[in-house]
Amino acid sequence: MSAAYVFVRLLPELAGGRHELAATAPVPLWFEGMAIYFLALAGFLVFYGLDHLRARLSASHESEKENR
Repeated sequence: MSAAYVFVRLLPELAGGRHELAATAPVPLWFEGMAIYFLALAGFLVFYGLDHLRARLSASHESEKENR
């Protein structure tokens, strides 16, 4: 569900804000205006990684309960 939100709702909004970010950045950006997409990708990957870690720890905890 979160992946669908990112592609359907968030990326079009970021397209509107990327020009403003490039204009207000204190240093020149390598890929002018594309930095916002890299930040969104990094946020999505962190969220995905934390969700995966939570599921793995939950499964590990459940298996420990069954072994007792």
